Formats: sequence, C-alpha cells, structure tokens
Amino acid sequence: QEQTGRRRRKQGMADRLPLLEAWHNNTPTNTPLGSGRKKKGFRAASPYSHVRSAYGEATPGILPTSLPVAVTFHPTAGCCNCFWTLLDLITTPLRIVLFFAFVIIRIPFVLLQMILPICCKNLLFRASFRCIYSLYLTTIGKWYWKLTLSSMYGSGGSPRPHTVDIKPSRLTACTVWPVPIMADNYAYILVDHRSGQCGIVDPGASTPVALACFQLGLVPHYILLTHCHQDHCGGVEELKRQFPSVEVYCSVHEEVSGVKTRKLVDKSVVKLGSTRIVALETPCHTPGSLVLTISKASSSRHSIDDELKCAEAILTGDTLFLGGVGAPFHGSDSLMWRSLRRFSIFPDSCLVFPGHEYTESLRWFGCWLQPGNEVALAAAHEAQALRTQLRPTVPGSMGMERKINPWLRAGEPLLDRSVSMRVRQYRTVPFCMRQWTCTNYAPTEWYDISTPPPPLDGEYGDGVITAL
Repeated sequence: QEQTGRRRRKQGMADRLPLLEAWHNNTPTNTPLGSGRKKKGFRAASPYSHVRSAYGEATPGILPTSLPVAVTFHPTAGCCNCFWTLLDLITTPLRIVLFFAFVIIRIPFVLLQMILPICCKNLLFRASFRCIYSLYLTTIGKWYWKLTLSSMYGSGGSPRPHTVDIKPSRLTACTVWPVPIMADNYAYILVDHRSGQCGIVDPGASTPVALACFQLGLVPHYILLTHCHQDHCGGVEELKRQFPSVEVYCSVHEEVSGVKTRKLVDKSVVKLGSTRIVALETPCHTPGSLVLTISKASSSRHSIDDELKCAEAILTGDTLFLGGVGAPFHGSDSLMWRSLRRFSIFPDSCLVFPGHEYTESLRWFGCWLQPGNEVALAAAHEAQALRTQLRPTVPGSMGMERKINPWLRAGEPLLDRSVSMRVRQYRTVPFCMRQWTCTNYAPTEWYDISTPPPPLDGEYGDGVITAL
C-alpha cells in the first residue's frame, strides 16, 4: 500500500507539471489536471472543482474533485490506527458525561436569568464571558480547538465545506485562493506569479489547507497570521510538521504556542517572491491584530504610505468584515475607532478578504441600522442570494464598505440619528440576549426597514462606535 501510494503521488505530480507551467506562464490551457491516468476511489468533493481561467476561457477539470485514497493528510497518518480508535472509544463516554454536566450546570443560570433584573443579567453575562474567553486563550483553549478539529477532520475524510464554487482573485503580483475551513472561517493561499512561491494566511485548520495546496500543486514557504486566536492559527503546528521549511510570521505582541515565529511590527514588509506584503497594526480585537496589505506589482515604492495608497488587496482577519467589524476583546471603543481610521488610506478599488463568512447577517444588520440606505439593502439581498447557494461573498471592496459598513461610516449625521433610535429600542433587552440574537439569528426587525429614523441630536465619531 505504501509503494502504491508513492507511485500514485508521483504520477499525480507528473500530470500537474504541464498545467502549472502554463499557469505560471500566463497561457490558458484546456488540459485537465490528472488526465494522464485514471484513479479509483475518490473522497468528498472539493470546493475548487469548477475553476475558470483568468482570461475568461473555461477550463473544466483544471483541478481534481478529490484526492486518491492512498493520499492522506490525516494527523495520525503512519501511526497505529488501533490506538486512536481505542482512544476514541475511551473518550466518547467522557464527552457524554461532560455534555450532561454542562446541561446541569446551565440550569441555575437559566433560573437566574428569569429572576434577576437587566443590569444584573448584563453584569453576569460579561463576567462569565470574560472567564470563558480567558480560558480560551490558555492551553485549555488549544486542547478544545484540537478536539474540535479532530471531531471534524479526524476520520481522514473531507466534510462538506461551508462554501463551494471557490474562484481565485488574480492580482497583478499574486493570486489569492480562499480556503473555507470549519463552520465559517477563511484561510487564504497566496501564489506569487513570478517565482511561484506560496504563502498561507490564517490556517485555523491544517487538513483543508494542506489538501488545497496538494490540489494546486503548491508547497508553502510562509505562514502569516493576522492574530493568534485558535480559529486562525490552530493549524500552524501541524503544517509546520508537514512542511518543516515553512516560516511563520505573527505580530510582535502575540505568540503561537509550540511554534517559533518571526515578529512583525507596524509597516513591516514580507516579500513572497516579487509580492510585497505590508503589515499594519490595528489593535482592538487582540493586542497584536494585523491587516496584511498586498501592493501592486508596478506600484512606486518611494515610501510605505505611497505603497498603501495604491494597495490592491487587504487581508483583514477579524479586524474588518464585509458589513461589520470584529469584537473589541482587548481594547476600548476609542482604540477601535483609531484602528478603523487606518483603512481610510486604501483606495476604493482595494479588495477586502475577511477572516469569516459573516457577510449575510452583518449586511442585514446594516440595513436595519440604516433604514434609508438603498445600497446596503441591495448588498444584503446579494449576499443572501449567494449564501443560499453556499457561494462565497469574498472578496469585497473598500468602496462598497465605505457606503454600507456602519462602523466605517461612524460620524455621519444620518447614521448617528439612526443609531440613537435603535439604541433606545434595545435598552430594555439584556445584553446577553442581544449578543446571542445578533450572532446566531437575524431578528425579524432587521428586515423591516421601511420606517425612517426620527430626527435626533447625538454624538459623532466615538459616540457612534460606542453605541454600535
């Protein structure tokens, strides 16, 4: 079996060479990848099944729909499967016991929620959330994330991704491939056009990223992290084991447990072949949150600011989403406002690649918050249509975000009046219920945007950020 797998992998790489040479030389081709030899026994379909050439010419079969049986990126590949099967049998009763214990512990909290006044509910929710979030940042959070990855990818299969029909974004210097992972995360693969070097951004899980690299015929050279939450760096350790020569970059204010990293400060430059990636510090979601900026291939480089003014794309992590922003876990509203103002330097044509697929719910929230914004309403319907078909909403553009994102429009008088009205509506709703509703279910009032907000006098700038 091992020799058969080695022969299949060698034959698969030989089949890829003509296509990869044509792709790097910017010449279209209709040669299907892996057409030289038929393979039996394929796994679940890949989100990279139907890809079109950058020149508009259809190239069906450019990527395999799945991997051969002999090829696996399972973390326990080469180990004794009997041991892991036995371990799974032992831990299954423990998981059941922990689940019921969690249900029993939750009963007093439900009773308290029914009895306590709103101010006490808000205080209790904030304190509980802080305790849980503090544990998430420790080794316990790392173990929990590994257990989650094991339950989803541990069987060696490929579960259905949250997004299909993935298409690359071809820039002047590189190509950006989104990689859907877990329930709503995105990792990104950057491929330099001149050198063919590959970089990975925010690999929260190693299995889907490694599969995507295999299907694209790439070997990663760099891993860049926007921040060090487990859903963005949980796959770094395993990818480092599979690709020992890869270099990991993260903020100077953060660390990745068990991995040696190179540090980035504000306006640091990472060169991926001929592609220049500039890191901007935008602290608030975490102390070392970064926005990774991809410069144009022909941009003038008299200074970093000139390079940012003509940036072609930004990878925002959890700082900026399409229609919203990340939660300020490690900063005040004023710090968030200062971080968001750094986005004003980017041109309207700059593409935005966020770290999560939150677009649909956030854009409906923007419609509810801005009743008279027809552009936001059209964008929400567009996102809803795409997500109904499990198609990606990324990338967005800075021009569109400046028109519909409430956090980027903070300080406008019309938005200030609308926010004041909506805040008054939610004063009698507990903070914990607001958070849960806005995160998991779109309230019905978000869709009722026919009533314009009454004229009210309010604050500008930081006041709007605080209200949001």
